[in-house]
Amino acid sequence: VPAGSALPQGIERMEPKAQEAPLPTVNVNSLDDIADLCTKNRSPVLRAQLRQFVHLVKLEPGRLEIRLEAQCPPAIVNELKARLTEWTGITWWVTLSNEMGSPTLVEVEHSNREARLLDARQDPDVAAILARFPGAKITDVRIKAAAIEEDDKPAPPPAAVESDDGDILPGDDIEF
Repeated sequence: VPAGSALPQGIERMEPKAQEAPLPTVNVNSLDDIADLCTKNRSPVLRAQLRQFVHLVKLEPGRLEIRLEAQCPPAIVNELKARLTEWTGITWWVTLSNEMGSPTLVEVEHSNREARLLDARQDPDVAAILARFPGAKITDVRIKAAAIEEDDKPAPPPAAVESDDGDILPGDDIEF
């Protein structure tokens, strides 16, 4: 029956359904996620090239748009396409762009390190130490992760000072 004609009563027109794209088995939302996949799947060369030479322009499931540094091996595009398809279970299209995109992962780490060093130099305590010791340098700044607070569980009762037989237990701080 032609598309514009009326159907006999009681018969419905069947419209073709759009096929839904398969969902990836692993979510990829950033270049960091791709670098982590390289580590997990033992591809250190691809990880190093990705971190050093790739600028992210656009990323969505199944589509990666990047800009490469001039010294980057051009085979990385096909390698990324093949590995992402293998690791995520969906087909990926990796395209090159002339847009600037985001900084490389190495550039981001370098700028974060420089910001931490500058912040440390501006700290009054660190500035006093640097003034007191001429020639001293800040070589690295490490931020401790915040301690995860435990749930509000009641503390266990204190250990008994004496055993049932009247003996003093080891480790007790009892003064005589």
